[in-house]
Amino acid sequence: MRRFLLVTMAFGVPLLWALVPYGRMAPDMMGEPGEVRTFAATLIRAAEEAWHDSLITRLINGDIIEIIVFMASFGGLLTPLYPAVIAMRLLSAPRWLVARRRWTWIVEGVLILLLSPFGLFWAVFSLLILIPGAPSPPLYPILWLLTGIAVLGGVVAVAIGVAPRGRIGRFILDAPVIEPDR
Repeated sequence: MRRFLLVTMAFGVPLLWALVPYGRMAPDMMGEPGEVRTFAATLIRAAEEAWHDSLITRLINGDIIEIIVFMASFGGLLTPLYPAVIAMRLLSAPRWLVARRRWTWIVEGVLILLLSPFGLFWAVFSLLILIPGAPSPPLYPILWLLTGIAVLGGVVAVAIGVAPRGRIGRFILDAPVIEPDR
């Protein structure tokens, strides 16, 4: 059962992230439906904007806050993949995760918890049409599912880091004993 859950997580989440749309842009003035967006398409579109907008010139001009927000949105759009990466590592090399230090679990979990709202905001913001009176875009449940999985992955990572000898650590890592930090 554990392997089935790990395989489902390792392959299902990236497929959902790349192929299943999380929302549709609002219809245009002619009544035609807007285009659908996936997390992967939104990330690629943001990368194209960053490439054409030349973030280096913005850095030289001193727009550091805008660059930090833009880079956090990249990380935020990638956060739903964190549980899938951990599941893949558990399937391929479970002892590697057992040997990790407690602070790495805590840092990764906190980063995921902090970046997930940026990803959610950027995903919804990419659907909006900023014209007064424009209808709001329809959002699909996959948006909440993927960001919820990311937040849950961050909480579990923090829990593993805080209490590695507990039941959560033993279930996730499948290891009876984890050596404490020295």
